[in-house]
Amino acid sequence: AQSAGYKPTVDLSDGIARYIGWIRTQSHIRDYFSEANEILKNKGIVHRVGR
Repeated sequence: AQSAGYKPTVDLSDGIARYIGWIRTQSHIRDYFSEANEILKNKGIVHRVGR
């Protein structure tokens, strides 16, 4: 990114903290990953691997 001339105005830790703060202000956040994982498991696309 820097080689393209981009210079961030917020450092990584502050950016993450701001993002988490924003996420917490959002209502009705759905867990899309779990829902998608269940659909894929039910279709036999994703399998659980035992150890």
